[in-house]
Amino acid sequence: MTLLVDAGNTRLKWARLSGGRLTGHGAADCLEAAWAQGLEAAWSRIPPPARVLGVCVASQARRGAVEAVARRLWRRTVEWIEPAGQGWGVINAYAEPALLGADRWAALIGARRCAPQGACIVDAGTAITVDGLDAEGRHLGGAIFPGRELLVRTLSQGTGRIEMGGAFQAAELPGRSTEAAVYGGARYGVAAAARALVEQVCPACPPAGARLATGGGADWLLPELPGAWQRRPALVLEGLAAVAEAS
Repeated sequence: MTLLVDAGNTRLKWARLSGGRLTGHGAADCLEAAWAQGLEAAWSRIPPPARVLGVCVASQARRGAVEAVARRLWRRTVEWIEPAGQGWGVINAYAEPALLGADRWAALIGARRCAPQGACIVDAGTAITVDGLDAEGRHLGGAIFPGRELLVRTLSQGTGRIEMGGAFQAAELPGRSTEAAVYGGARYGVAAAARALVEQVCPACPPAGARLATGGGADWLLPELPGAWQRRPALVLEGLAAVAEAS
Protein backbone atom coordinates (compact mmCIF):
# COMPACT_ATOMS: atom_id res chain seq x y z
CA MET A 1 0.00 0.00 0.00
CA THR A 2 1.19 3.52 -0.86
CA LEU A 3 0.08 6.56 1.11
CA LEU A 4 -0.48 9.57 -1.17
CA VAL A 5 -0.22 13.07 0.33
CA ASP A 6 -1.31 16.47 -1.02
CA ALA A 7 0.15 19.13 1.30
CA GLY A 8 -1.55 22.39 0.38
CA ASN A 9 -1.41 25.85 1.90
CA THR A 10 -4.63 25.41 3.87
CA ARG A 11 -5.38 21.70 4.00
CA LEU A 12 -3.42 18.48 3.90
CA LYS A 13 -5.20 15.61 2.14
CA TRP A 14 -4.28 11.97 1.81
CA ALA A 15 -5.52 8.62 0.51
CA ARG A 16 -4.29 5.03 0.35
CA LEU A 17 -3.46 3.47 -3.02
CA SER A 18 -3.86 -0.28 -3.12
CA GLY A 19 -4.76 -2.51 -6.05
CA GLY A 20 -5.22 0.53 -8.29
CA ARG A 21 -7.89 2.04 -6.02
CA LEU A 22 -7.85 5.13 -3.82
CA THR A 23 -9.39 4.49 -0.41
CA GLY A 24 -9.22 5.87 3.11
CA HIS A 25 -9.40 9.53 2.15
CA GLY A 26 -8.63 11.98 4.93
CA ALA A 27 -7.79 15.64 5.51
CA ALA A 28 -6.36 17.97 8.13
CA ASP A 29 -6.89 21.72 8.49
CA CYS A 30 -3.37 23.15 8.55
CA LEU A 31 -4.55 26.51 9.90
CA GLU A 32 -5.29 24.90 13.27
CA ALA A 33 -2.56 25.32 15.88
CA ALA A 34 -2.33 21.61 16.71
CA TRP A 35 -2.71 20.30 13.15
CA ALA A 36 0.48 18.20 13.29
CA GLN A 37 -0.69 16.38 16.42
CA GLY A 38 -4.05 15.75 14.77
CA LEU A 39 -2.30 14.44 11.67
CA GLU A 40 -0.22 12.02 13.73
CA ALA A 41 -3.32 10.78 15.53
CA ALA A 42 -5.13 10.21 12.21
CA TRP A 43 -2.16 8.52 10.56
CA SER A 44 -1.56 6.27 13.57
CA ARG A 45 -4.75 4.43 12.54
CA ILE A 46 -3.41 3.73 9.03
CA PRO A 47 -1.66 0.38 8.40
CA PRO A 48 2.07 0.99 7.77
CA PRO A 49 2.50 1.92 4.10
CA ALA A 50 5.27 0.50 1.94
CA ARG A 51 5.77 3.98 0.49
CA VAL A 52 4.72 7.59 1.13
CA LEU A 53 4.47 9.76 -1.99
CA GLY A 54 3.39 13.38 -2.04
CA VAL A 55 3.38 16.91 -3.39
CA CYS A 56 3.86 19.99 -1.24
CA VAL A 57 3.21 23.67 -1.95
CA ALA A 58 3.22 24.64 1.72
CA SER A 59 6.11 25.98 3.79
CA GLN A 60 9.30 24.07 4.53
CA ALA A 61 8.21 23.91 8.16
CA ARG A 62 4.95 22.17 7.27
CA ARG A 63 6.76 19.88 4.86
CA GLY A 64 9.20 18.97 7.62
CA ALA A 65 6.35 18.30 10.07
CA VAL A 66 4.75 15.84 7.63
CA GLU A 67 8.08 14.10 7.14
CA ALA A 68 8.59 13.85 10.90
CA VAL A 69 5.19 12.18 11.39
CA ALA A 70 5.94 9.59 8.68
CA ARG A 71 9.31 8.86 10.28
CA ARG A 72 7.94 8.50 13.79
CA LEU A 73 5.02 6.28 12.87
CA TRP A 74 6.47 4.08 10.13
CA ARG A 75 10.15 4.97 9.62
CA ARG A 76 9.28 6.05 6.10
CA THR A 77 10.80 8.87 4.06
CA VAL A 78 8.29 10.98 2.14
CA GLU A 79 9.05 11.03 -1.60
CA TRP A 80 8.07 14.49 -2.80
CA ILE A 81 7.23 14.80 -6.51
CA GLU A 82 8.55 17.97 -8.15
CA PRO A 83 7.52 19.45 -11.53
CA ALA A 84 9.68 18.44 -14.49
CA GLY A 85 9.90 19.39 -18.15
CA GLN A 86 7.91 16.30 -18.98
CA GLY A 87 6.82 13.07 -17.40
CA TRP A 88 3.92 10.67 -16.95
CA GLY A 89 2.44 11.70 -20.28
CA VAL A 90 2.51 15.46 -19.63
CA ILE A 91 4.73 18.15 -21.18
CA ASN A 92 5.19 21.21 -18.97
CA ALA A 93 4.45 24.58 -20.62
CA TYR A 94 6.76 26.56 -18.33
CA ALA A 95 10.15 27.66 -19.64
CA GLU A 96 11.39 26.96 -16.10
CA PRO A 97 9.44 23.78 -15.28
CA ALA A 98 10.33 23.79 -11.57
CA LEU A 99 8.34 27.04 -11.11
CA LEU A 100 5.03 25.32 -11.84
CA GLY A 101 3.27 24.44 -8.60
CA ALA A 102 3.72 20.78 -7.65
CA ASP A 103 -0.02 20.44 -7.05
CA ARG A 104 -0.81 21.81 -10.52
CA TRP A 105 1.73 19.38 -11.99
CA ALA A 106 0.10 16.44 -10.21
CA ALA A 107 -3.38 17.62 -11.26
CA LEU A 108 -2.24 17.72 -14.89
CA ILE A 109 -0.95 14.14 -14.56
CA GLY A 110 -4.29 13.14 -13.03
CA ALA A 111 -6.16 14.88 -15.85
CA ARG A 112 -4.03 13.11 -18.45
CA ARG A 113 -5.01 9.84 -16.84
CA CYS A 114 -8.77 10.41 -16.67
CA ALA A 115 -9.20 12.66 -19.74
CA PRO A 116 -6.74 11.63 -22.47
CA GLN A 117 -8.72 13.75 -24.94
CA GLY A 118 -7.49 16.88 -23.15
CA ALA A 119 -9.02 19.04 -20.46
CA CYS A 120 -9.57 22.41 -18.85
CA ILE A 121 -8.84 22.07 -15.13
CA VAL A 122 -10.10 24.36 -12.37
CA ASP A 123 -8.65 23.92 -8.88
CA ALA A 124 -10.51 25.96 -6.27
CA GLY A 125 -8.20 25.91 -3.29
CA THR A 126 -6.34 28.66 -1.44
CA ALA A 127 -5.87 30.06 -4.93
CA ILE A 128 -8.07 29.51 -7.99
CA THR A 129 -6.02 27.97 -10.79
CA VAL A 130 -7.14 27.24 -14.33
CA ASP A 131 -4.98 25.07 -16.60
CA GLY A 132 -5.29 23.67 -20.10
CA LEU A 133 -4.10 20.30 -21.40
CA ASP A 134 -4.28 19.13 -25.02
CA ALA A 135 -4.83 15.63 -26.41
CA GLU A 136 -1.07 15.06 -26.78
CA GLY A 137 -0.47 15.79 -23.11
CA ARG A 138 0.92 19.29 -23.65
CA HIS A 139 0.24 21.70 -20.83
CA LEU A 140 -1.18 24.83 -22.49
CA GLY A 141 -0.49 27.14 -19.57
CA GLY A 142 -2.99 28.62 -17.17
CA ALA A 143 -4.01 31.35 -14.75
CA ILE A 144 -3.89 31.94 -10.99
CA PHE A 145 -6.17 34.14 -8.88
CA PRO A 146 -6.63 34.43 -5.09
CA GLY A 147 -9.36 32.26 -3.59
CA ARG A 148 -12.12 33.91 -1.58
CA GLU A 149 -10.64 33.06 1.87
CA LEU A 150 -7.21 34.28 0.79
CA LEU A 151 -8.73 37.48 -0.58
CA VAL A 152 -10.45 38.16 2.75
CA ARG A 153 -7.21 37.55 4.69
CA THR A 154 -5.29 39.81 2.32
CA LEU A 155 -7.79 42.65 2.80
CA SER A 156 -7.65 42.21 6.56
CA GLN A 157 -3.85 42.16 6.69
CA GLY A 158 -3.30 44.92 4.16
CA THR A 159 -5.67 47.53 5.53
CA GLY A 160 -5.75 49.37 8.82
CA ARG A 161 -9.47 49.30 9.58
CA ILE A 162 -10.77 46.01 8.17
CA GLU A 163 -10.45 43.26 10.72
CA MET A 164 -11.80 39.84 9.77
CA GLY A 165 -11.58 36.67 11.79
CA GLY A 166 -12.77 33.09 11.81
CA ALA A 167 -14.10 31.03 8.94
CA PHE A 168 -15.44 32.51 5.72
CA GLN A 169 -19.07 33.64 6.08
CA ALA A 170 -21.67 33.62 3.34
CA ALA A 171 -22.98 37.10 2.54
CA GLU A 172 -25.23 38.70 -0.04
CA LEU A 173 -24.66 42.07 -1.68
CA PRO A 174 -25.14 44.90 -1.06
CA GLY A 175 -23.62 44.31 2.36
CA ARG A 176 -24.88 46.29 5.35
CA SER A 177 -21.66 46.00 7.35
CA THR A 178 -17.96 46.03 6.52
CA GLU A 179 -17.79 42.29 7.20
CA ALA A 180 -20.73 41.52 4.92
CA ALA A 181 -19.32 43.79 2.21
CA VAL A 182 -15.94 42.06 2.36
CA TYR A 183 -17.38 38.53 2.40
CA GLY A 184 -19.81 39.32 -0.39
CA GLY A 185 -17.15 41.13 -2.41
CA ALA A 186 -14.79 38.17 -2.11
CA ARG A 187 -17.52 35.65 -2.94
CA TYR A 188 -18.87 37.37 -6.04
CA GLY A 189 -15.60 38.95 -7.11
CA VAL A 190 -13.76 35.62 -7.12
CA ALA A 191 -16.65 33.92 -8.93
CA ALA A 192 -16.60 36.60 -11.65
CA ALA A 193 -12.82 36.37 -11.96
CA ALA A 194 -12.98 32.56 -12.23
CA ARG A 195 -15.58 32.81 -15.00
CA ALA A 196 -13.39 35.24 -16.90
CA LEU A 197 -10.33 33.01 -16.54
CA VAL A 198 -12.25 29.94 -17.72
CA GLU A 199 -13.52 31.90 -20.73
CA GLN A 200 -9.91 32.73 -21.62
CA VAL A 201 -8.28 29.33 -21.02
CA CYS A 202 -10.94 26.81 -22.09
CA PRO A 203 -11.08 27.93 -25.76
CA ALA A 204 -7.39 27.01 -26.08
CA CYS A 205 -8.20 23.44 -25.01
CA PRO A 206 -9.45 20.71 -27.39
CA PRO A 207 -13.15 21.15 -28.27
CA ALA A 208 -13.87 17.61 -27.05
CA GLY A 209 -11.81 18.09 -23.90
CA ALA A 210 -13.20 17.46 -20.44
CA ARG A 211 -13.87 20.19 -17.91
CA LEU A 212 -12.51 19.01 -14.58
CA ALA A 213 -12.99 20.75 -11.22
CA THR A 214 -11.14 19.97 -8.01
CA GLY A 215 -10.27 21.64 -4.72
CA GLY A 216 -12.21 22.34 -1.54
CA GLY A 217 -14.02 25.34 -3.05
CA ALA A 218 -15.26 23.57 -6.17
CA ASP A 219 -18.76 22.94 -4.79
CA TRP A 220 -19.57 26.64 -4.38
CA LEU A 221 -17.65 27.75 -7.49
CA LEU A 222 -18.97 25.25 -10.05
CA PRO A 223 -22.48 26.76 -10.35
CA GLU A 224 -20.81 30.05 -11.28
CA LEU A 225 -18.84 28.60 -14.21
CA PRO A 226 -20.05 28.24 -17.80
CA GLY A 227 -20.44 24.76 -19.27
CA ALA A 228 -20.73 21.29 -17.77
CA TRP A 229 -18.02 20.35 -15.27
CA GLN A 230 -16.96 17.01 -13.85
CA ARG A 231 -16.15 17.06 -10.14
CA ARG A 232 -12.83 15.30 -9.40
CA PRO A 233 -12.21 16.05 -5.70
CA ALA A 234 -9.02 13.97 -5.57
CA LEU A 235 -7.46 14.97 -8.90
CA VAL A 236 -4.06 15.76 -7.36
CA LEU A 237 -4.07 12.39 -5.60
CA GLU A 238 -5.12 10.74 -8.87
CA GLY A 239 -2.01 12.22 -10.44
CA LEU A 240 0.12 10.88 -7.60
CA ALA A 241 -1.47 7.47 -8.10
CA ALA A 242 -0.37 7.53 -11.75
CA VAL A 243 3.17 8.40 -10.65
CA ALA A 244 3.18 5.65 -8.02
CA GLU A 245 1.96 3.01 -10.45
CA ALA A 246 4.59 3.99 -13.02
CA SER A 247 7.57 3.95 -10.64
